[in-house]
Amino acid sequence: MTLKILADEGHQAQNQDEVPKRIIIIDDQEEILEILETFLSPESWEVHTALNGKEAMAMMKKLDFSIALVDIKMPGMTGLELIKKLNKNKINIKVILMTGDPSYETLKEGYEEHVSYYIEKPFVKSDVINKVDNIFCEILEEHEEQKKVSQLSDKVTFMRQVVRHLEESKKEKTNKIYRMILFFAIIITVVGLLWFSLAIIK
Repeated sequence: MTLKILADEGHQAQNQDEVPKRIIIIDDQEEILEILETFLSPESWEVHTALNGKEAMAMMKKLDFSIALVDIKMPGMTGLELIKKLNKNKINIKVILMTGDPSYETLKEGYEEHVSYYIEKPFVKSDVINKVDNIFCEILEEHEEQKKVSQLSDKVTFMRQVVRHLEESKKEKTNKIYRMILFFAIIITVVGLLWFSLAIIK
């Protein structure tokens, strides 16, 4: 392995996908889905909707979403149950809970599950957009930090490869010198023995 190849490997950039401006809205009421989609689509968001938690989980296994707007009260699987399932499956997504009755217990349980924000019904368009934008800014900042950590890790790996290459080169040169010394020692020994033999014969 040459140093040039090591350099190419060390400085090769990792092709990381850009953070998708993709959002999923989960609510059992179609009119709610339509209202929120109307709010967010003009803001350059790729909006997907689901009527229940099971449908949402299936979609999130196929696509990467940055944000999920989740209704707390849904039949079958509640919003909090869905969030717990997302955390259990280690699905990386920021969550905004939607509720018409933000009780203390609900808020407490939501924050324990790392919910980012709450949105109260009925919705105020500016409130929805602001909270979504704020979370997306946080996501972008986290993504940049992860890229910096990854780049630093690449540099450390590259330097380790360089050091290992130098150590191997040094070892190889040392071995060559040792072989040369041994070779000349053998020649000198042979010549000495021949000279000694000739001296005895004479």
